[in-house]
Amino acid sequence: MLLRFRLSKIAITSDGSQAFLQLILADEDRDATRFLWYKTEYTSDGNLCIADEIVTYRFTPLPFGLTSSPFLLSASLRELATMYKQTYPIATKHIENNTYMDDFVIGTSTDTEAITLYREMLQLTSHISLPLAKWTTNSKALQGVWKQENVPFREITQVLGVEWDTDKDVFQIDVQAKIAEASRTSNKAFTSEADVKILRSLEPIRSSYCHCEDFIPGYVA
Repeated sequence: MLLRFRLSKIAITSDGSQAFLQLILADEDRDATRFLWYKTEYTSDGNLCIADEIVTYRFTPLPFGLTSSPFLLSASLRELATMYKQTYPIATKHIENNTYMDDFVIGTSTDTEAITLYREMLQLTSHISLPLAKWTTNSKALQGVWKQENVPFREITQVLGVEWDTDKDVFQIDVQAKIAEASRTSNKAFTSEADVKILRSLEPIRSSYCHCEDFIPGYVA
């Protein structure tokens, strides 16, 4: 996706603000998100207080952090694109092919198409009350539109973990930081070394071609 994003002359990125919480769970599915918490109630003077009682609550919006949450978000966006494919042809095409979680990583050929895409994206995502934020582009024309409409945008941002300078239009990687990080031995490194030692110890068994029901030869044991 990162490579496809830069195949086009103009690149645009955006982020769905609190995307998971914009989706509402079907009533019959909410029992799967039950949790225990203190009962809350209002006092006579209108203050909210926590009672000494445990009750069962259910999530109404899609919670962030469930194993199925990324899939449900992706499926919802694809369904949205299917529903409005005729109305917003440019935006729906990019939602189907250039979306990672709630990140939109998009490329276009011209400034005119970039502005049209921006308009369509706003209108399309408004159908599910999904506000778009963290806009970034290397298109000066689209940046001009954002300035006129007081839309905040960034000149340097992270695109799928890689820093992008839109003014110079280059990806930037801090090589020294990566080298320093690699030089520190982590728990994963220790685990990998342990795995290698175990596999090496099993090599004589593999090379002796023992079957499951055979006794291990004495020279291996």
